[in-house]
Amino acid sequence: MTAQENHKLPESALQHYAIALFDVLGFASILQNLGTEKLYSIYDELINKAIIEKTKDGIKFLGATREGMFVVGTLEIRYVYFSDTIILWTPYKEVFFPFFVSICSEFMIDAIIIGLPLRGAMTIGDAIMDRKKGIYLGKPLIEAARLEKAQNWIGLTFGTSFGTMSIHEAMINFTDIQLNYISQMKVGFESLNSRIVLDWPYKMREQNRTQIIKERLTAFMTLTDKKIYYQNTFEFLDHSEKNQNWHVEMKRQARERHKQTQGE
Repeated sequence: MTAQENHKLPESALQHYAIALFDVLGFASILQNLGTEKLYSIYDELINKAIIEKTKDGIKFLGATREGMFVVGTLEIRYVYFSDTIILWTPYKEVFFPFFVSICSEFMIDAIIIGLPLRGAMTIGDAIMDRKKGIYLGKPLIEAARLEKAQNWIGLTFGTSFGTMSIHEAMINFTDIQLNYISQMKVGFESLNSRIVLDWPYKMREQNRTQIIKERLTAFMTLTDKKIYYQNTFEFLDHSEKNQNWHVEMKRQARERHKQTQGE
């Protein structure tokens, strides 16, 4: 059986989205140092490099779901930025979601290199994302805005809207995430954390960009009084490297449990 999306709902319609909201840390200082026109050109360069160039022909996918249905289609990533906020979103479809998560990792990396340290949150849910009228409404946006501010690092945390879902390899590449990570959360906001974070350092290492990222982060840290953000980020870089095979161990344990169950 083949399932193919041939129609699109208007953006004014309520749709189920995956949303990534990013805040530029130290925005006021960056704006003061660079000026509005230079900062605009940096935003424009980042969006072109991280989103438009990667998706201008669409990200094509051909594969099978767990139900055995073939899916053919393209991933469309939409974006908007205003002041210190950047939002990326896509209509949520489980089969395309891994591509969106992967691009968010690359977006984090590209932003740091270009001079914009980001703190972000990813959520899912029903929203209206009407670019033509500039109207953005919905619970996932509220959730993302609250969660973004509840973190002390350069990184991205998944919202509790993911807590109602069973995270599995059919909907996400395990190399793109770390589970049960909580060190980035501010005190008193733990309830907002799904305990799932974006493992963008894995992709950083994959792309051989570790040195330049560490150099950029070190330079940013000297320009701010909120050094805890960067200390926590360096701690996560170490955690990511030491635990990059967490999913392998998880599968091994699952196999062991299965064998024990079969043997009973």
